[in-house]
Amino acid sequence: MGNLVKCLLLSLILGALSFTANASVTDFDQETVEVIEFLEKRSLEKKESIEFKGSYGIRYRYQNNEEDENTHNRFQHQLKLKMLVPLTQKARLVFEGQTGGDRFGNGWNNSIAFNEDDSSGEFDFRVRRAYVDYANAEYGIYAQVGAIPVYAASSLRSALQIDRDGWIDGLRVGFSSLFDETTRIQITYGNLSREEKGNFFQRDVFGFGDYDYVQIEVQGSISDNVAYQVQWEDVNGAKYIDSIVEANLSQIKNAAIDSIYFEALYSLDQSEISGYGFGVTKKDGKKKYKLGFLDNDLQDERGDYIDGFLSPRGKHLYFSFENQLFDTDLKWSTRIRKCIDSDQCIDAYRFETAIKGKF
Repeated sequence: MGNLVKCLLLSLILGALSFTANASVTDFDQETVEVIEFLEKRSLEKKESIEFKGSYGIRYRYQNNEEDENTHNRFQHQLKLKMLVPLTQKARLVFEGQTGGDRFGNGWNNSIAFNEDDSSGEFDFRVRRAYVDYANAEYGIYAQVGAIPVYAASSLRSALQIDRDGWIDGLRVGFSSLFDETTRIQITYGNLSREEKGNFFQRDVFGFGDYDYVQIEVQGSISDNVAYQVQWEDVNGAKYIDSIVEANLSQIKNAAIDSIYFEALYSLDQSEISGYGFGVTKKDGKKKYKLGFLDNDLQDERGDYIDGFLSPRGKHLYFSFENQLFDTDLKWSTRIRKCIDSDQCIDAYRFETAIKGKF
């Protein structure tokens, strides 16, 4: 329990910082927080027409393993589409499709490969999620049922979370402002299916009796300074607590960084920390920077679900950069991951650079 005590102490230290809280996510790949907008505006503004949204991207990836052998040297492409169908003033039907084929955590297709890793040009598009999205701003309640996203759009992001390219066949119920204006609670229940059936209509979306995933999330502010999020998870019988604490320093004049964050994944079964990390972020106009450290020691099924960029075991340093591409609506991003513990790491380093746009 010593590691858990250290984790809680560090959280309390961060909570004592006297800066303005900001529940910003810790990932530059963030989408618009649609759930919050939905709660605030949907009850006041009924949309009678079907909406379409989407994004597209291309990227280059280069990766070497621990023996310094090249394993990835390829261009990839991505397409995401979302259709929103209004049902009532407070409910809508949402369909979300993307490239990546049937693999749970894959969001990109290969275009061109420059090495002998059996990667070939492909376009595997799947409608992974389809769900009813309901929100009642008057009572601060929202719900999703069907093939739903792994996390609500309002959830803070952690490098140790389950890959958001995946899905949960089940339901989610959330309550905002239940205890105060900043606290949100949501409960997710369903099947975290990693079987190779990317299309929602190929899976038993409403087979709730065969569930293997439960999550209870509490999100709010420790003070006026610091945002926090705690998630209790049951992944096929293995229980975890995933926590994030983030302090916003942007109100400090001439501060070198805008925020500092700490994250940890604690195994209740093993009574130990299975992964932890920390980092800093900086925003300069449309430029965004992120520098962090992650120690991933997950060795069970939960480790198979982590987002691919930081999924390998071991200690890693990582850096992200994002900026507008010239005077266009496109965004250019680059991220680098470097192993600093050769005894554990499978991959020595990975480099990715991408261009993305929305429509």
